[in-house]
Amino acid sequence: MKTICNWAALAAMLAPLCAAQQVHLTVPAVDTAGNAVPIGTAYISWGQFKGNDGIFVQSGSITRTFSNGTIDVTLAASDSAGYAYTVLLMKGSAPNTFKWRVPAAGASTMAQLNEPAPVDPGAGSGAPGGVQGSVQFNDGGSFGGNAAFGWSDALAQVQLLQNATNASLKFTNGQTDGTYWLQQFSNNESGKADFGCTLAYLPPSNGATRRDNVMSCGFNRGPTGKQVSNDHAFFWDLENSFTTPALIPQMEFYYDYQNAANTVDYRPFSITVHLADDTIDVASRATNTIFGYSDTNNDWLNIGSTATSGLMTLSRNSTISYIGSNADWIKQNGHALIGLSGTNGRLFAGNTTANFFDLGGSISNTQFLLTVGNVASSSQNRGLRWNTSNGWQFQTGDSTWQNMGSVNGIWGQGTGSLGVGPASFAPGATLQVYDATATTGSTKLIFRDGAGQAGSKLELQNNSGVVQASIDASFRAGFPAYTLGAVYPGTIAALQSTFDPGHPLAMQNSAGVGWSSTSSWSGTIDTAINRSAAGVVEINSGTAGTLRDLKARNLQAAGGSTDPGCTTAADVGKFWTDATTNTTSLKFCAAVSGAIAWHAIALP
Repeated sequence: MKTICNWAALAAMLAPLCAAQQVHLTVPAVDTAGNAVPIGTAYISWGQFKGNDGIFVQSGSITRTFSNGTIDVTLAASDSAGYAYTVLLMKGSAPNTFKWRVPAAGASTMAQLNEPAPVDPGAGSGAPGGVQGSVQFNDGGSFGGNAAFGWSDALAQVQLLQNATNASLKFTNGQTDGTYWLQQFSNNESGKADFGCTLAYLPPSNGATRRDNVMSCGFNRGPTGKQVSNDHAFFWDLENSFTTPALIPQMEFYYDYQNAANTVDYRPFSITVHLADDTIDVASRATNTIFGYSDTNNDWLNIGSTATSGLMTLSRNSTISYIGSNADWIKQNGHALIGLSGTNGRLFAGNTTANFFDLGGSISNTQFLLTVGNVASSSQNRGLRWNTSNGWQFQTGDSTWQNMGSVNGIWGQGTGSLGVGPASFAPGATLQVYDATATTGSTKLIFRDGAGQAGSKLELQNNSGVVQASIDASFRAGFPAYTLGAVYPGTIAALQSTFDPGHPLAMQNSAGVGWSSTSSWSGTIDTAINRSAAGVVEINSGTAGTLRDLKARNLQAAGGSTDPGCTTAADVGKFWTDATTNTTSLKFCAAVSGAIAWHAIALP
């Protein structure tokens, strides 16, 4: 025996045996009066029925829009099921409804598909009963009628009357205004709004591209809007499937409120079904949305809103619980704020400010307390608190607290010495920054400028608060009162009288020594000494290459056997003590008659 393992292939083999017989129809479109419909839309729907071949056809619907006067559609044959199809043919804004039976042999006209009109087996005779407009019924073999049950030809409306002038229940079928059915319950007060229900073909409420069927019930609900225009209206609507201007198929259920002045048209609640992806949106747009149990004494959540803000209020024995794998509970603009799930949670992570306020304490003793621990065991709870009396404190026991800060700074942590604070705070202690394992660890103390950094960023002051040394925002060091001390442990001070050639004052190749043009060291540099090249030092104006003068009592130049070069205009003005021979001679680089060369200076 051969086994079939490819299920897709098996399904393809069995499909012709399981599909109902299909019939392709191309019939000219006509309305209920028999007039041709050149352009329109046919909405065809059906419930489940058994086809000619005994296979059940599942319920469904098809929409066909045409512009050539012909409906082109393929449907399952329904000879045995009868008139299983409902066809709504739209000719402009006018609806035309038919029932179709699709024969297996097909059809060339709608007349071959349409359900025929019922045949009247015979008309009654005799004088009509009741009053003008009374609906006739068999009253003991004769025409009967009653003033409370009538037909209004002018309104195209069936009416059940409370009295001669007011109808308590109305049924309307008005093709001119698009209303299929209206049921109105009157309160016997002329000119007043009543309760009513309508199944209507109305303009959609949401900018859809076509009119749609609406089932609506409520107070002051009429076939095309309000029953009484100058009264309030509150009603619910259920709209069938429609297509938005963005071509999105949807369905809607909603409540609407309209005030008496017709200046407020408000939708406090709606459910929108997106048919394209089978998702649902539930919206509540109200001043207050209250959740509770039983009665107002058990209201626990109120979500309020205004034109400018929203507020969520929890009351009584209310909690917020989250159960799930997501570590992020609350986000702000996509940034995680709160999430305390396992080891991956966070509390106010990232660049976010969290404000905690004591709303019940007095101004003189306002405090904030944050406790971490076990709610079932107070001995495992420890906290951090701040108040106006003691500043920052951390909990060391069930009822004991240790000072770690004040209003102005941090001090006295444990038994060590620590003092950090603003200018008004004088802790009188020592601050140490170090790594406990000096041989393997590393320590770094970082001062990072703010965006508006100006003036000194680091100052060393004496015990009177006078600045002895500083580093400004441009990273320039100033020592107005003292020379530099020893900068290399155990050897030599950088600016002392004794020079250690092994540890000179070293600078990078573009660094130099400069003098300010003013009495302040931070003034503009107008005289400087810089390295010009290897073994060459220049005196300039503070700009490399802009040479300036040297004034000295004596100047001694040692002889050299290497020609320093006298070939370009930049070389003009050089002196060279030429020691290439046994006799040292002094030479000067000059341009004579356009020729640049060394010229010996005759010595007596």
